Amino acid sequence: MICRENSIQYEYYRNRKTKEKQHKVNSITKSVVSALVGIAIEQGYIENEDIPIVNYFNDLDDMQKGDYD
Repeated sequence: MICRENSIQYEYYRNRKTKEKQHKVNSITKSVVSALVGIAIEQGYIENEDIPIVNYFNDLDDMQKGDYD
């Protein structure tokens, strides 16, 4: 899928997949999140990889965050 300015420009599905059918994206999701966290660390948005990620979700209260420190 290619998006530009909040609009889908191109979609392609292989192996009889469709946009209505769920896709297994576990591995790619981990890869994308890992790359984005690395960029955020490099740009100073995240201190380092040892800081619990829940610390960056201000909408969560301490009860929802649990004991991650």
